[in-house]
Amino acid sequence: MKYLTTALVMIMLIIASQETFAQGTWTTFPEKYSYSLAVDSDGALWFSGGSEVLRYDGETWTSFTEEGGFSENKVFSMAASSDGDVWFGTRNGVTLYDGETWTSFDEDNGLTVGKWGIDTIAITPGGILWVALHNVGVTRYDGETWTTFTKADGLGGDWIKSIAVISDDIVLFGTYGYGISIYYGENWSYIT
Repeated sequence: MKYLTTALVMIMLIIASQETFAQGTWTTFPEKYSYSLAVDSDGALWFSGGSEVLRYDGETWTSFTEEGGFSENKVFSMAASSDGDVWFGTRNGVTLYDGETWTSFDEDNGLTVGKWGIDTIAITPGGILWVALHNVGVTRYDGETWTTFTKADGLGGDWIKSIAVISDDIVLFGTYGYGISIYYGENWSYIT
């Protein structure tokens, strides 16, 4: 709860003033906007901007760019797992940061990306990664295999705009114009 409270206060400060207050000094937030936010298992805040990904641990801002090994600066979605990994959805695929190294996944690694890339991502408590593709469906990654699901598999529609994880076996998907799709283990249903 301590991390959640800290995160919410920090986010409100950044949104309200684009500045943070630390040790009696206001420091301007480096980016003017953020596509996505995440809180990692250490309580650090992650922000994706137009030219970099930023991590704020409560004291220090750390910038990650393509020059530092990150696959692409424009990140549309982020999700942090309970084991400390942070996943990033980009125009070109998905990137994993394990605290030391960057690993990129794209169509060469079996991930369907499509023309416009990744809209949003989420992780289940057991570490299953769900990737919403821009008008191409949704992909599940179990650590070894990428499995893509489309309307033909039971999704209400192929453009997924949001993901809500209930458990490893129950995941909800908000579609663009086709209601809510529900994944139950290996089955799909949807509500329009």
